[in-house]
Amino acid sequence: MFVRIHKLCRQTRMFNHPQTLINSMSMYKYQQTRLHNDLLFNDTSVVIGRVEKVHDHPDAESLYLLDVDVGNEDTVTVVSGLKNYYTQEQLDQMNVCVIQNLKPKKLRGIVSNEMILAGSEIVETDKIKVVLCSVPEDVSPGTRVVAKENDIQEATPRVNSKKWKKIVEKLHVLDERVCFDNHALLTTNGVPINVVGLTDRASIN
Repeated sequence: MFVRIHKLCRQTRMFNHPQTLINSMSMYKYQQTRLHNDLLFNDTSVVIGRVEKVHDHPDAESLYLLDVDVGNEDTVTVVSGLKNYYTQEQLDQMNVCVIQNLKPKKLRGIVSNEMILAGSEIVETDKIKVVLCSVPEDVSPGTRVVAKENDIQEATPRVNSKKWKKIVEKLHVLDERVCFDNHALLTTNGVPINVVGLTDRASIN
């Protein structure tokens, strides 16, 4: 009995030591921050979409209108500024990452309810390289993209611009894959999201 009480007292004194308390609080804060970051990305509804058709925007030379299959027999129109970086032939039947719950935007008279994720970096003084975030052809449209496979949750109905800005700040390229806070983004069946040709720490938006 004395031994058990003695051990308990030692444990209590150790826990009450200021440095031990600081270390414990720091670890808890770190764990909560990582959890918050994972949940932050998973608030977004990002799914795999397959580009079915590509059209020129009727009122903008630099924009495309993309008809994208996002699963469940649902096709959406995305207004995209990819015309300076991809031909229509390159985009046709490509699997891309589609963000579904951002605030809709009207671009030169046409509303785009979704956005396509892409990476970018400056390769010369006045030149920007843009690479779409993509997955192999065998991944089905509508497949969800998450920060961690074991931490899937329902997306929020709408991600506001303030929250999206926080998410974008933590998105980057690592080993030609899309990462969020140093976690590789994956589909729910474990397929990583690729950005081939961009260097580490290139931005994603």
